[in-house]
Order: sequence, then structure tokens, then C-alpha cells
Amino acid sequence: GDIGECVPDRASSSGSPRCTSAFSGGGGWLFRGQPRTYPSGEFRVLFRIKSAPNERRGPIGRIEVYAPEEDRVISARELAPQDFKGYDGYATFEREFKNMEPRRIEFRVYATGVQALGVDFVYVVFAGEKDPGSSYEAEDLFHIGDCVKDRNASGGYAVSVGKVEDLSMPMVSGPMRLYGPGRYRARYHLMAEGVERG
Repeated sequence: GDIGECVPDRASSSGSPRCTSAFSGGGGWLFRGQPRTYPSGEFRVLFRIKSAPNERRGPIGRIEVYAPEEDRVISARELAPQDFKGYDGYATFEREFKNMEPRRIEFRVYATGVQALGVDFVYVVFAGEKDPGSSYEAEDLFHIGDCVKDRNASGGYAVSVGKVEDLSMPMVSGPMRLYGPGRYRARYHLMAEGVERG
């Protein structure tokens, strides 16, 4: 069965990873992502996991790339206490998989229950993909409103929002990408019509 709960953790990317305590009644699935269809191609998967380094022997968990329609684990790795050496207890583990044709994929983390374990995120990109990108076109992201031709837009199209859209929704959002430590500058190319200054 599924185990664990979301707990506050300032060192995690979201502030509340899903965690389990040691001796929490045995092993179980700490994380099972919703299966999604991935296209043909090669992929990299990053699992960010937290635990405490020590000399205990034997696995404390396992990460998996799973194909539910085939009922088959296509890539997996066992986790040991010696894998965790970061100052905040987090370590990133990478797996790869290849699709010859589109298929549904699920990402899973199993905890044995012998030691506390936490899952921050699972992150998937195409193998060889430049990530994160240097720019993103609004029309390629999730958006409300209409995608219209605009010769002044960098990609030839722009997302247009009028007064009839539900403005409680973000006009454009995404993509969720992984950025390492450092300083960044974000620029937004926008245009507004029929608005007063001030």
C-alpha cells in the first residue's frame, strides 16, 4: 500500500516533500506518480530523495520506471544509506529509459520502512535536451485566451487575452523546469492595448 505524508521541509523544492518515518509499519509505496503517455524517444529521469547517511547495510528504498500496461519495471535502482551524503540529506538519482513507440509510464519510489525516506520530486526530460531552455514562447505554454498571429512577437504568434476570459487564471504559466543555484534574470515580452497609464 501507499505510506508517508507531506511534511514541512525548507530544504525541499516545494517546502513539503512526501516523507515516511522509520519503522512506520513496514514497507510501501512512498510515491507513485500518475501514469502518463510519453512519446517515442530517449528520456532522463531525476529522482530527488532524502535520507540520513549511516552504516546500515541493505536497501532502504528503491526507485523505479514502470510500464503499467506491460506490468514491467523497465529501469530501477536500490537505495542505501551510503548514497546520501548531502548537507541537507538530499541526493539526486538518475535513470534512463527508451520508448520505441508511445507508451504509458509511471515513476515510483518504494520505502522498505527500516529508515526514514523522503521524496522531493521526479523530473523528466528528453535525453540530450538543453534544460532549462534560454527562452519559451507563450503560445507553447499553458495559456488562456487565443493564440493569434503577431509580426511583432518573437515567434510570430502571441497569446491574446480580452475582458471575457476568467482572469483568476494565469494568462500564461510554465514550464516547470529545474534551475540550479545561481542568480537569474527573467524578461517578459508583453503588450497592452486600451489601458491608461498609472
